[in-house]
Amino acid sequence: MIYWIPNNKKKKTITVTIDDAYLSFYEVGLPIFEKYQVPVTLFLNTENVGGFNYMSWDQLRDSLRRGVEIQNHSHTHSSFATLDEEAIMSEIETSQNLIFTNLNITPNLFAFPFGESSDLAQKTIERYFDAAFGQHSGAFSMNYQYYIPRFPLNENYGSLERLRDISKSLPFESAQLQPSNPTLNPPSTRFVLDVEGGVNGVNCFIADFQGSIEKKMTVLENKLLIELSRMPVSGRLRFNCTKVDNDIFWYGHQYFLN
Repeated sequence: MIYWIPNNKKKKTITVTIDDAYLSFYEVGLPIFEKYQVPVTLFLNTENVGGFNYMSWDQLRDSLRRGVEIQNHSHTHSSFATLDEEAIMSEIETSQNLIFTNLNITPNLFAFPFGESSDLAQKTIERYFDAAFGQHSGAFSMNYQYYIPRFPLNENYGSLERLRDISKSLPFESAQLQPSNPTLNPPSTRFVLDVEGGVNGVNCFIADFQGSIEKKMTVLENKLLIELSRMPVSGRLRFNCTKVDNDIFWYGHQYFLN
C-alpha cells in the first residue's frame, strides 16, 4: 500500500503487508525481506496458528524478534460483512487475547478477512484498533481510516512494472462512492461518485466474480453517476476510479453482495 505524505507528493512510503501467516512466509518470504532489509507487517488470524501450512507460535515469536510487525486479522477468518456485533466482538477479543498471551503484544491495526466489511463492522472495529484495512486497490488515505485500501501483489498482479505504477499513485483529496456501506443490500446498478475538485477526467473500472462490468457514466451536478449494464453477482464488487492529471490519482472501493 502507498502512504502519501500531504504537501510533499514526491515523498512516499511503501509498506508491505502479508495476510494469514502461511508457513511459506516464514520459510521463503521472511529471508528475502531480511536480505533486502524490507520492513513487513503480518496480519494474523489466530485459529489457524500451528495448523497445516500455517506458522506456529514459536515461528511467530521468532518473526517478532527478527523485526516483523504482527497485527490482527481475526480469529476464524470469517467474512465480517455478514457477522453481527456480538460475533465481531468475539472474533476480535478472542484473537487479541491469544496474541497477547502467546506474543505479549496488543495489535493496534486490523485487516478484514477477504477485505469484506460493513458499516457495523467498521464501527465495532473502532473500539479496538487505530485503523483497519481492506483488500481493494487504492492509494493510502486516512479519509477511510477503518477501510484503508491496499494494492494486491500476487502471481497475477505482482510484476515490477505494476509495482512501479502503483507506487506513483496518490489519493484524491476526498472521494466517496454512494452507497458507502461496503455491504451492498439490496443490490444496485446505480452508484454516485463524489470527488472534491470535480469528476472531470475520472474513469472507473468495475468488476465482480463474473468479470468486468460495462457502465455508463454521466456527470450530474459535479458528481459522477455510474450505471452498470447488469446486476452484480453475489460476492465482491470492486470499483477502481482513477484520474491522470500530472500525477495518477486512485480511489478504490469494495462491496460485498450476499
